[in-house]
Amino acid sequence: MTLLGAIMLTAFPVDASAASAASADLPAAASGAHAGPMTTAVARQLLKRPPGSLSLGGTSSGRIINARQLKLKGRHYGFFPHIQERGTQWGTDEMAAFIRRVAARVADEHRRTQLRLGNISLRHGGRSPWHASHQVGRDVDIAFFVNDLDGKPVVLNDFVVIGRSGRSRDGSLVFDERRNLTLVLSLLADEQAPVQWIFIARWLERRLMERARKAGVDDEMMRRMAEVLRQPGDSAPHHDHYHVRIFCSLEDRKYGCLNREPWRDWVDMKDADWEAHVHRVGEVLDLPDPALRLRAVRLIERMRAVPAVPRLLDTLGDSESRVRQAALRAIEIIGDPSAAEGLLAWLRKAADPRWALSLFEVYETLDDVGLAAIARRLIDRPQALLHRTVARRHVAPLHIISADILAERGRKPAVPPLLKLLSSSSPRVRRAAHNALGFVTNQRVRGNPSSRSARRHKRVARSWRHFWRHNRSRSWLYWARKGFRSHGIRLRGNTWTHRDVPRLIRTIRHRNRAVSRNARRVLTALTGHDYSPRYRNRAREIRRLHRHWRWWYKRHKRTLRFRRR
Repeated sequence: MTLLGAIMLTAFPVDASAASAASADLPAAASGAHAGPMTTAVARQLLKRPPGSLSLGGTSSGRIINARQLKLKGRHYGFFPHIQERGTQWGTDEMAAFIRRVAARVADEHRRTQLRLGNISLRHGGRSPWHASHQVGRDVDIAFFVNDLDGKPVVLNDFVVIGRSGRSRDGSLVFDERRNLTLVLSLLADEQAPVQWIFIARWLERRLMERARKAGVDDEMMRRMAEVLRQPGDSAPHHDHYHVRIFCSLEDRKYGCLNREPWRDWVDMKDADWEAHVHRVGEVLDLPDPALRLRAVRLIERMRAVPAVPRLLDTLGDSESRVRQAALRAIEIIGDPSAAEGLLAWLRKAADPRWALSLFEVYETLDDVGLAAIARRLIDRPQALLHRTVARRHVAPLHIISADILAERGRKPAVPPLLKLLSSSSPRVRRAAHNALGFVTNQRVRGNPSSRSARRHKRVARSWRHFWRHNRSRSWLYWARKGFRSHGIRLRGNTWTHRDVPRLIRTIRHRNRAVSRNARRVLTALTGHDYSPRYRNRAREIRRLHRHWRWWYKRHKRTLRFRRR
């Protein structure tokens, strides 16, 4: 039976003897031993890094420890000549074995065929000049198989772009559908290092799918191909090579290797074993040695271990300040919304204003639904959320954060609490409230609320109260429309119509941040479509928003229906 036929019948089995031998070489902590009581000796063994390679972090933000260097020329594979100079032939143990297995399978089906490889990762992982990903040894670039015009296989020394016709740009090379299909099926059938993605240009994906149908590939493997073969939307189309990514191994996950969605229903992620390991690491937090507790918290953070969040919340009461701080950072990095209520409970107990501020800043990153309500409540009744010492003497920093939250999320209910902050004794609080009111109402009120002159900052407060008194019965969309006009944006009539949408999309690029943000919020309120990319670079975020909304409107303008007016 040919390799193609074997793949259609069943996936490649794992060598049971090799698997048992590999597990025998694992340290006790990795193989699931020490199921008894947690002791200092057990904890040290559990937290100790195992031998072999470790892929830590995500593919675009990670590193490798003890990376495996692949030979530049193997039995059935070879790296391009320039890879030796780059030094990007380093990967995890799993990746090295994966490449050798796949290369051997393809060579068994097509004699004298050799995989031609590009980058994997640098020796220690991390960013490289050639990729944003490829940082953790789980990505590899593989060249397409091509033939000359006479149908003879050609060995490449670099990637070659294949166009929609199935040929290279100069027309001298042809995409070999038969060998490329064998390669893809071999990649997908490997159970020891399951493949998550095979990035490839859309037109080449269609060729492979059509070839698979003609070859009689079974429905299950066709489904896997359809899910895994993908042209990426945020990088080059991959019309000159395959970019193959494998999932983290179980042992790497136990020490901080991070998979990203989507998962594949045919891949056993061994989540039960991983969660059992997380539970054991959580038990270390009960030991008296603060150094071990600190190491356990940091490992939980690296694993992004959501099941350990309740233990981290308990650790916020640890006797050691550095352990408490590490636990709070881990909660923030893991980002599980279920921790929000626990943080509020600790906030009520926190007598240290700096610790209270840290708790609220992390809470702000977790609660996406009730955050605006909590911000309003903290302004109106701080004693209900804070320790009495903080509520009486140190509430100003928390009021500033609350004003910033309302600037981002607030609507009409946010105005009365912000008006209240305009009477604060803190100039910074008054400034934050003034700015937030500008964002919420989309109005322009001149003046300096942080001025030392009581007459000047009270004048600003009077202007805002005047606006509220005369417009509180109006809708937020009315406020937004009135504000856009005050900033010189031309809108016809007094009600929102379809003709206003292109103008609002252009307004996303307005230099005034409040106007720009409110243009996006009005678009969402009118259309029901929400798009909120997060970039540290504001200019990049605005460009992405503007491009997205132009694309969305072009696609939906004929069927567009406003949710509200």
